This record gives sequence, C-alpha cells and structure tokens, in this order.
Amino acid sequence: MKQSTTLIEVNIFDQMLPLTSGYLQSYASQNDEIVESFDFYKFSTTVHASDESILDDVLAKNSRVYALSCYLWNIRIMMRVAKKIVETHPDSYVLLGGPQVMHHGHQYLNANNENLIICNGEGEITFSNFLLEVNKASPDFTNVKGLTFYRDGKMITTDAQPRLKSLNEIPSPHTTGVFDGKYRMAVMETNRGCPFRCSYCYWGAATNDKVHKFENDRLRQEISWLGENQIPILYMADANWGMLKRDIDLSSHIAESKKKYGMPFYIYFSAAKNSPGRVSEIADVFDKAGMMNIQPVSLQTMSQTALEKVDRSNIKSEAYQTLQNDLNDKGISSFIELIWPLPGETLSTFKQGVEDLCGMNAAALMAYPNILLHNTPMYNQREELGIETRVVKDNASEAELIVTTEQVSYQDFQDGLSYFYGTLALYNSQALARCSRWLHENKIMSYGQLFQSFVEFCEKSQPNEFTSFVKSSIANDKYYEITNYPTIYHITLHSHRDEFDDLLFDFCSQQSWWEDEDAGFLFELDLLTKLYLYSNTPVKTHQSRLRYIQIVGTTDKTITAQIPEKFIKHLSDDEIHDGGLIHLNHSRDQFPFNEEQSLEENAQYCAGRIQMIGLNVAEWKSL
Repeated sequence: MKQSTTLIEVNIFDQMLPLTSGYLQSYASQNDEIVESFDFYKFSTTVHASDESILDDVLAKNSRVYALSCYLWNIRIMMRVAKKIVETHPDSYVLLGGPQVMHHGHQYLNANNENLIICNGEGEITFSNFLLEVNKASPDFTNVKGLTFYRDGKMITTDAQPRLKSLNEIPSPHTTGVFDGKYRMAVMETNRGCPFRCSYCYWGAATNDKVHKFENDRLRQEISWLGENQIPILYMADANWGMLKRDIDLSSHIAESKKKYGMPFYIYFSAAKNSPGRVSEIADVFDKAGMMNIQPVSLQTMSQTALEKVDRSNIKSEAYQTLQNDLNDKGISSFIELIWPLPGETLSTFKQGVEDLCGMNAAALMAYPNILLHNTPMYNQREELGIETRVVKDNASEAELIVTTEQVSYQDFQDGLSYFYGTLALYNSQALARCSRWLHENKIMSYGQLFQSFVEFCEKSQPNEFTSFVKSSIANDKYYEITNYPTIYHITLHSHRDEFDDLLFDFCSQQSWWEDEDAGFLFELDLLTKLYLYSNTPVKTHQSRLRYIQIVGTTDKTITAQIPEKFIKHLSDDEIHDGGLIHLNHSRDQFPFNEEQSLEENAQYCAGRIQMIGLNVAEWKSL
C-alpha cells in the first residue's frame, strides 16, 4: 500500500494554482521508487480560511509526510497546523519549507519533536531525497542535504543542497497533468535568481546570484495551458521581467493566448531594474492585447544615500524616470513603488522624494512598509542600522515592521505615514490634481508643502471618518494590510465623499493662495471632475460653495457647467467645450457599491479602479 504525501499551501488570494506543490510533485515523480511508494495530495487555501477547515481536510489523509510552504504571510497558520499534525499523527513527518523558515531552525523547531524538519533552500532535490529516506526501514536524515532537524536533543543542519543548474530537470507540472483543479490565479516562473543584492530582499533564496532559466518551448506550452484552462489572472514571479531579450517574445505569446482563448485577462510582473526600453515594449504588448496591465515601477526611494545603504545603488535611477515617462506617453497605467523607512532615508528626504515624483508626473504612488525579512543582509545588520521593529499581531503572519532606523525616530516614522496618507487622498485620487499642479509649477505652493499643510490641518480639525481612519491605521499597524491604503479611496470617493469634500473646502479656503482666481477655479474644476469609483455614488456639485463655475444642469451621472471665458485657457485640447459650456459624463462602466461585500473586498475593487485611473476619469463631451 502506498504512503500518502500531503503538500499544503496557504496563499493570500483564493483559487491560486499551487505552483510550489506542483514543482515538488513533478520532480519527485521522476523517481520510480517514489512513484511506487507514495501518493500525492495537494491542498491549497487562503489565509482567511479557519484552522478547523484546513485541519479537517489535511488530517483526514493521515499522510506519512506533510510538506508545508511557509511564508511571512502564513507562518502563524502553518505552525498551528504543524503542531496539530504532530499531536494527531505523531509518526508522520512534517517538512517545513519556504523563505520564512529556512535557516531558522532555532525559531521553528522543537527538541522534543524529531519529526518536525526544515528544508533550507531550493526544495525540489531535497524533497525528493527526503521522501527516499522516509521510505527506508530506518530513516537517517543526515543522508539528505539541505535539512535542519533535532536528534537526541541536538539540532543538526546537513550540508547545503546546491541549486539546480538546469531548471528543465523539473518536469512541467502544467503539461504533465499534475494540476487538475479550477484556478483563478496562476504564478509563473520563467527563471530563478536575481543579479542584484538589495539588502532588504530575499527573492527566491537566490539574491545576488546567477539566473537559471526554463527553456522557451516549455514556457510557451505552459502559457498556452493557462489560456486553455481559462485562468484569468497571471503573475510573473521572475525578479526582473524584461531583463532577458526573450521576455518580449514570451510576452507576445501571452498576448496571443489572450487573443486565442480570452485568457489570461490580468497580467502582473516585477519589471527589470535597468531595462526601461524593454519593459516599456512589454507593457505596450500587453496593453495592445487588451490585457489589464498595471505596471509597477519599483523605485523604492529617491535618496541616493538610502540606495547605497541598501546596496541598490547599482540600479540606475534614471532608468525609472525613462520608464515612467514612456508609460505616461503611451497611456499605460502604472504606479511608483516606494518603501518607508529604508536605512539612510530621513523624513525630509522621503517627503522630498514624494514631492519630486509628483513633479515628474508620476501616475500614482505607493509607499509599502519596510518588512524585516529572514535571511536578508538587512536582517543581520539590524543593530548596525539602528533598526527597531514591531511584530504584526494577526492570525496569519508574523511580519516585523521596521519602525525606526538610525536616521528615523518612531515619531518621524509616524509623521512619514501621515504624510503619505495625505498623498493618497490628494494625489492618487486626483482630488486636487489641477489645482496642486498649478500651485507647484507656479511656485506658489509645492506638492510637499501642500501635503504637509493638509496633514497639519487634519490634525487640528474635528475628527471625521478620514482622519480617524488614518490615526487608527497608524496606531494599530493596519497600514501593513493589503486593503488598508485603498480604503482611503473608498472613504474619500464614496462612503464619506461629502464629508471629505467639506474637509477640502475648509482646508483650501484657509490657504494663502485661496484668493488666487486661477487656483480657486482649478480647485472647483477638480471638484467637478473628481473620480467616481462606483456607479451608484450620487453625483454632487456643491453649487452653493462655487465662486467661479456655474452649474447649468445635472443628471444621474452627468454635470453641465459654464466656465468663465478667462479660465478656458486651463482646458486641454481634449477637453471639449462650447464657448465655455462643458458636459462631464461620470458613467465609466463602474460596478455598483455592494453592501453585502466586506470593506476589504470593496477596498480591493477601489485599488484596481485607481490603478486603472484612465478608465475612471470623467468624459468630456460636446452637447
């Protein structure tokens, strides 16, 4: 009778193709002894699943081996599951793998349980050899490279298992029938490794290492398989998509799959750091194929000191500027990714960097928290860099959020977050798009001064939904959650839109530039053209508070207004008017707000609408 092996993945997103499990199974299945001795069962769910629902399924298998893929976002769940497996099936082996546990036996292993084992590094060879050892009458895991475990109260780590030099040694789990479920999202690898050595990163356990590639024909077959199996969302897991010339051809094949099968529809990738021309060409391929491609530009910081401090100075900042300008010219949605706080960054340089990016016409900005990852150079430099952290207290993850560095106090850190929340509300949502650019370009008030003044105004104003949400998010470390930032859009553009508009009126009317007629007019135009993310958000004009624009008429989703002749100069050639009479249509295929959906679900929707902002701006039409 065959022994059972259960492969467990717990992901952030639902219905995600279990790629890691597929690789482990397909590689191990090349060995006749393993095929004759073991059956494989793949279990995949999300971090939102209850422990009971996970355990009811996996414990029922009574497997000889349980292999758990452990990441920052699921480690608490995985350790609870591992503990229950050990208690329920004491003769089973529990193998922990993934970047969160590798080389951290001291943190996750227990001297009282010799059947709890960690796989260090790339998993395919080690997992296969582990199964062969389990199949022996008296397993001795010192014979398997790449493991850490306890024996007789002593922790043992075997020699490192070298990386696979040829990834083609792993049979494709897609084309060999390993995957048999219905999936909504797929992660795809075309290579492993990253030539850069950013000190905060541990990409695929091969940072600052040689890039190994899967062969082209295999990848083309896998892309076709994804299309044939109607998987709508594809995330390219390569560290630098667009680094290799062949990435353009592979991108074209993905576009061809979309044309032939209608899928994949959404595509996400981490762009190559020093190849702006190639990345732009790839983004253009996806855009022309009608794929929803929102291109992140991973800048991380504008501070040269911080770049040098985190060993990222070998990546050229001008490459990012070239890419951003090209994406803007082509009308391709994008957003700049920053990290706050990085060692070497100060509160002043962070704010200046945000201001500079706004001045460069960045499409949108996203400042992620700096998470101290296991096995990174930064993890080992925490004392040297003055790093202090706070551990996220949730059910699934154990993320260590960096809240101080040698250059940033905890108060500075909080002030930086407040400043960025202000940026989200005013810049990303285009709440003051025209007005702020006029003020900045005419040296009346820079973007940075505007954002800082807004933050200070909010701190002194009466509590409202926006200010209360920001304050709570910072105090309770909620900024870490993937739906936290987008909730700002939900609040300011839908649930408390009128309240936020009043906040903007009160703020702007107290600024020294308020009596500047051009700035005042542009503020009003911003108000009328402000985004509507849901189809059932009521259109408001605040006519009684307008000083320059006269509202002629409104319908459910349209506004007709008269603009004084002296302000027509502020309209672009694409903004249609008839002697100053404008007609704005806010109906742009939005989904209606659904009260039955959770706030997190609505926040994810809002994030997508903001990132694809070109699909949401009001249409200017002739009457």
